[in-house]
Amino acid sequence: MKKTILLILFIFALLISSYSQIKTVNISRSKIGCVFCFYQKAIDLSKSDTTYIVRIMYQNKRKVGVIDSEVINITTQSELKDFCNDLKTALPQICEKANLSWSREGYAISLYESTKALYLFQSPSEGDGYTTFNTKSVKKLLSWLDTIEIGKG
Repeated sequence: MKKTILLILFIFALLISSYSQIKTVNISRSKIGCVFCFYQKAIDLSKSDTTYIVRIMYQNKRKVGVIDSEVINITTQSELKDFCNDLKTALPQICEKANLSWSREGYAISLYESTKALYLFQSPSEGDGYTTFNTKSVKKLLSWLDTIEIGKG
């Protein structure tokens, strides 16, 4: 019974992928700690349309022991600029004894006086998934993000 179900699922997945009209190409990627960062272009073959996107994927630290991956998507150069500016604003505050939080449409950033970490949350409307970055990791992320110009590549 299990083999039959697995075979049906495999065939279903194969059919879906063969009829897929969107091809995704990784332009750049980086792994920073347990966070995977991708700059991708998605080509919609049926419409001859290309979309560029920065994806920051991480394991939700709120759900320990459960695989719960979260993603923050950045689709425009202005969103990328705002995200980088938010990280640059938060960077010097990481080691300070301060509680700060702010959110944008696609993500939220928090700093807590009890930790020396930046908390990056998925969009508040999507839930409460988060990951943490230390100062060195934020600098690595910013360094990688500075190489990206959305719409090129």
